[in-house]
Amino acid sequence: MENRDYKEINLDNEIGQVYDDDVWVASYPKAVAQFLNKEMNDEQVQLLCKHLSFESMKSNPGVNLEDYIERMRKFKLIVKDGAFFRTGTVGKYKEELSAETITKLNEWIKKNVSGTELETEDIFQV
Repeated sequence: MENRDYKEINLDNEIGQVYDDDVWVASYPKAVAQFLNKEMNDEQVQLLCKHLSFESMKSNPGVNLEDYIERMRKFKLIVKDGAFFRTGTVGKYKEELSAETITKLNEWIKKNVSGTELETEDIFQV
């Protein structure tokens, strides 16, 4: 397969989005409906937006990996309390990780996205 920008890949049976802000939540339901050749009224869009909200996802056992994390704790593979969905606050890691760890993460990101189509994405700007 040729190396192409992930934004240019157009597969008939796949749709992808970056979940990074409220703009996504407002636009994604309509994009999915269009992709599926379906129509959604405003009430359906609002309902889906509520379902896709951070708080809803965080409390949904179908996506929050709660059972998996509990099994990991049971076998002592996770020693701290925590959850797959944490706070939903952008940049919260800066309050929770040491400066040394953040530097190591930034160096890893620079090394591993350099020269790829991800290099220009805002999420990877360090």
